[in-house]
Amino acid sequence: MNSRHFGATYRTLKAMLLWGLTLAAPFLMTGQTNLPSTPSTPSWISAYSSGGTNVSVSWQSVTGSVTYGVYRSVNSSSNGSYVGSFSSSSFTDSVPYTPGTFYYRVYACNAGGCSGYSSYASVYVSSSGGGGGGGGGSSSPSLATAVDLTSANFTTGGHSNWWRAVTSNSRQAGDAASSGYIYDYQESWMETTVSGPAEVSFYWRVESELNYDYLRFQVDGSTVRQISGNSYWSEVTYSLPSGQHILRWKYDKDGSVSHYGDRGWVDWLRVEAADSSGEEVVIDLTDFHSGWNAWQNGGTYNWYRDSYGTPSYYTGPYYDHTTGTYGGFYAYMESSYLPSGGTATLVSKELDASLGPIRFSFWYHMYGYGMGSLYVDVWQNGQWIKYWERHGQQHSYVTNPWSKGELDLSSLEGPTKIRIRGVTSRQSWDYLHHRSDMAVDDLTIEQTLLPPDDSEIPWDSGQPFDFSLKVAQPDRNRLTP
Repeated sequence: MNSRHFGATYRTLKAMLLWGLTLAAPFLMTGQTNLPSTPSTPSWISAYSSGGTNVSVSWQSVTGSVTYGVYRSVNSSSNGSYVGSFSSSSFTDSVPYTPGTFYYRVYACNAGGCSGYSSYASVYVSSSGGGGGGGGGSSSPSLATAVDLTSANFTTGGHSNWWRAVTSNSRQAGDAASSGYIYDYQESWMETTVSGPAEVSFYWRVESELNYDYLRFQVDGSTVRQISGNSYWSEVTYSLPSGQHILRWKYDKDGSVSHYGDRGWVDWLRVEAADSSGEEVVIDLTDFHSGWNAWQNGGTYNWYRDSYGTPSYYTGPYYDHTTGTYGGFYAYMESSYLPSGGTATLVSKELDASLGPIRFSFWYHMYGYGMGSLYVDVWQNGQWIKYWERHGQQHSYVTNPWSKGELDLSSLEGPTKIRIRGVTSRQSWDYLHHRSDMAVDDLTIEQTLLPPDDSEIPWDSGQPFDFSLKVAQPDRNRLTP
């Protein structure tokens, strides 16, 4: 190539290169590829009345966010009014009027864009600023409504108050009490005072670091039940003796790590007065966490203690009833290697019904297409009598809530025993009988001890003792021992 041709070619290539750089320059200069990603939606938004017309609103901070936008509304169907933009994850609002209920939503924005709206946090503001549903207060009527016991008065405390939870986290009537957002080594609690003798029942669930962060139920300062991990709703019942008692639900964290939602919920609280004619005592409470207590296998085939789901597919519960977690224990009947009509029994210790009326309650789970039958029998006068029964699949999935069984045994006399009897299916789908791992948990035997003076016994005249149990009369079909 001669010098003239080389010079022309060089000038052409140079012009093409400069032209390409000119076209690319706007894209190279803007830095579009370095923009941050859109922030996630803020969570754990809470609101509580902090005095007068003031409402304290807070939420969990979002990584990488720059500002937060807040809306206030008088209902949960619209965003309402724009309150303002804030750089921190909390602020104090002054509501336009009182009394009233207000709803707050938050979104996060940075250079990459804005997130979606958070869920609503609601708060009731009285004319004196005395309390609110969103964050509670020294006395919160909305909190009592959230747990479905409007007659109760609650106080809240710790490092973050309780407030009404969103609908998706309720067990009953569309709302529930939820612990507040807390950090390591902190706690959030609510409490109320109850008069005994009484039976307290409620549902609860938790999302926490397993075996480190706990939702606890305390009576007069002592923890009587606690749950940890990632659980579904489960029911707790507890008998209170005579006198005034402080009931507290507390969520607390250890020094590090947060898992799942990192809070607890309580719902559907009930307090029922107990019969005061005698002292009700718990003879046996078996949750299988520490073993079998006084229950023993009594037949050819056995019940087994288990956790983390039964070995067979498409049957058995994933969670126990006590804690509602994978790690909780229960007793189940492994049916895979049992013949059609195979029977396994679990028998209580001997009871003395002459000391006072007895009642037996338990929780059961029966999921599986080939499910057999579950019975509860009572030993009286030398023979077993059938008192309770369920046949076939009672639950549609492994994570369905457990069902409760109750027996009024106040008519019993003298020595007696209780037997749980599982039987595999005899139906046409026997080839699926391995899908019949029935389970039981939280076996509770309670007895009302009679006063020593017979004249004070209300049924001494021959009238039946009314134990006020919400159960039907048992089916007393006689069985062979």
